[in-house]
Amino acid sequence: MRVLFTTFAARTHFNLQAPLAWSLAQAGHEVCVASQPNLVPTITGSGLLAASVGEPLDIGGIVKVGGSRSPFNVADMNDQRPDGSNVVGALSIYGPIISGSLADDATLTDLLDFARGWKPDLIVWDALTYTGSLCAHALGIPSVRVLFAMDHFSRLRDNYLHLKKSRADPLTTWLQRRLERLNLPTAPDEQLDTLALGTVTVDPLPSLFSVSPSHPRWDVRLPNAFGAGVKTWHLEPPPDGRPRICVTVGLSSREFGLTPPPLAKILKGLGEVDAEVVVTLTPDQQRDLPPLPSNIRPEPVVPLDALLPTCDAVVHHFGTGTVTAALRQGVPQVHVAAPTDLWGESVLADMLSKHGAARSLAYSDITPESVRDAIEELLADNNARFRAAELKRAYLQRETPHDLVRRFEALI
Repeated sequence: MRVLFTTFAARTHFNLQAPLAWSLAQAGHEVCVASQPNLVPTITGSGLLAASVGEPLDIGGIVKVGGSRSPFNVADMNDQRPDGSNVVGALSIYGPIISGSLADDATLTDLLDFARGWKPDLIVWDALTYTGSLCAHALGIPSVRVLFAMDHFSRLRDNYLHLKKSRADPLTTWLQRRLERLNLPTAPDEQLDTLALGTVTVDPLPSLFSVSPSHPRWDVRLPNAFGAGVKTWHLEPPPDGRPRICVTVGLSSREFGLTPPPLAKILKGLGEVDAEVVVTLTPDQQRDLPPLPSNIRPEPVVPLDALLPTCDAVVHHFGTGTVTAALRQGVPQVHVAAPTDLWGESVLADMLSKHGAARSLAYSDITPESVRDAIEELLADNNARFRAAELKRAYLQRETPHDLVRRFEALI
């Protein structure tokens, strides 16, 4: 079986696909990952075959031109407007404008050309990279969508179809037009769900965060795929017996110019906590900060699966990679919101907080004092540790990428 993976050029999104790709490759299947040229070194560096499609992607430039906020909230779980204006607006922006910028028609044309030559049996695509779904439709083969956040796209489509009593929605209308522009056959009504959501969806987040149960999905426990060297001190608790706190704001703010949570306020607050604080900072990020408190230990990168077992809490922006790493290790979490909150990270954090395993701070509420109080409260909360351990046990019961291989094979 030949399986073509595709994602726009973002390491965080590729990292969610890499374990699936390697599991298929180790089972004897041929695997290739297609993306824009600037992700190719990352793909080949992981040991996988890469195909370069489209032009180099400048996400930072897209953010500067288009901004990093939307007037419509993709994660608004309480929207009751009968006209569906938020649903329509969110589908119109997050599909055509955001996804269309990240994987444009030139990328789609190159992907189609490559796929027609390579002849995959199946396409696995990142949930923002609709070129994968369009290519699978053009070739008449099944496709698998991989989520990078809560499945708000599917939930919004369900809401739209309920409100409008129509099979077409702004997302699938845009996808159909992309097919028409390339003189490709459009999808009949009965295939619109597959065009928008794939044959099946792979979801790396716990069922606790499922917001659209109607579409077929495979729950998976993804291992860490972000390479970072392990040091001896990562594996041992602080020698002075203090708690250890990990702080990370993810790769996207570094690579794409997205505004991160306010690190200066966060680190000032954590400087008042009797704990060792390990924070991931690039040299540029550290230069932009005031002098760090004495208990702050900056590191350019850390291997989360090695470090988190020695941590008592992790403070972060609630990207999927860090959320799932903390779940795997049973570590309580503190959400420090970024101003963008593009994919409903605050909704995810609120759900985990209600479960008892986290605390959440809105961007406007982040002060040194609020951060200090939140982490001290969490460190003193035995129930938070119990809840985090409970979630770990449940998460580790999920199927692994290796387990999903037979499911992939059954699609063909």
